Amino acid sequence: MYPNNGQKARAWILLLAVCCLVGLLILPGLAYAQDEVELEVGDAPTSWNSFGVLMTAYPAGGPLGVQANFPVVVFPPLPSPDGYGMCHWWGPSYLGPPAGPSKSPEWDADKGFDADTVNNINPVANTPDQDGHDDGVVFPSVLPDCGIANITVRGVAAGDYYVNAWFDWNRDGDWNDKSVCGCGDNEWAVQDFQVPAGVFSVSIPIVPCHPGSDTDPVWVRVTLSDWELLVLWDHGANPEYAAGGIPSPPVENCLDDGETEDYYLTPEAPPEEFVPEWGSIALLSSGLAGLVGYGSLRHRKK
Repeated sequence: MYPNNGQKARAWILLLAVCCLVGLLILPGLAYAQDEVELEVGDAPTSWNSFGVLMTAYPAGGPLGVQANFPVVVFPPLPSPDGYGMCHWWGPSYLGPPAGPSKSPEWDADKGFDADTVNNINPVANTPDQDGHDDGVVFPSVLPDCGIANITVRGVAAGDYYVNAWFDWNRDGDWNDKSVCGCGDNEWAVQDFQVPAGVFSVSIPIVPCHPGSDTDPVWVRVTLSDWELLVLWDHGANPEYAAGGIPSPPVENCLDDGETEDYYLTPEAPPEEFVPEWGSIALLSSGLAGLVGYGSLRHRKK
């Protein structure tokens, strides 16, 4: 016996009711999950991305030279050797001028929603550095090898916050090297520099290290956070924090507030020091001696 039209209609109504009920139960949860993942992340290149393609650290944008292995993407299929991308939950603190807020939320670095309308990095096009709010750090034009330089970091902090910075001194596409030069900082160049609450502008000293040239480009990461990363690193228990990343995706390891900014920095050559040649020194000395002798002779004649 086959169902009549009335029975079919009731079956369709029942199915529609079940679908509506399931939708009412699931969709709010999905919307909640989407709202919850409102992060702030970096925009350096990384080969550990959602698309499984290689990105270039040097030169930025390719052609492929030095492979990029920076921890940037928060939800990659496979994490970089240094963990997942540094990330911050949404909050009132940020890097940049106080006219802000000078940061924008995103779902991740290379996919999903981004308030800037363009993702921070595009791995398929090998295009990094697309976050429109990297404006919290002023670098000196010259980073003298084994000298002292100062970076200026400005922003707004909702309490006692900390600045950390990483420089890829040996230009190998990561921030995990402990000792590169005999004179300079390791790649975690600024470690938990405390800034005051409110609007701040601080000058932070660093010791640059250039195994190659003083003018080689270098990827830099600067992070403002409400946590001391030295504490989170816990003397090596979570080495990803010491390399500019986090040990596993959120919820538990994203920083509660703050911002991360990544820069592709090209320093200028330091001014050349004037070093006179020995011949010039001898000629100058003889000239001075002649003047002294001439002055003595004039004095005796008088």
